[in-house]
Amino acid sequence: MNNKMHAIKPLKILNLIRKGKIEMKNTELLDSRNFVTPTEFCDICDNQISVTTVNLLIRKGEIPCCKMGRKNLIPVSYVRKILEVGTNKGVD
Repeated sequence: MNNKMHAIKPLKILNLIRKGKIEMKNTELLDSRNFVTPTEFCDICDNQISVTTVNLLIRKGEIPCCKMGRKNLIPVSYVRKILEVGTNKGVD
């Protein structure tokens, strides 16, 4: 398997989220939390991306996270920022 091809795919997925091409659903979680897990992030993205891809993006530094023990936690402020960019299709 070509490593370059594998490394490009998650970045394309993140760009699709930023451009609003991946729909965000189940956003009621964001109102009651400060952080979401990668699994919850995938649920918010309507499971259009995998947990493995989200964890890969976290490791590459493309998605910010805090660690609590061994658990990755994604700040809700980052998810809201992606939602805003996704809903404003003209903003990049």
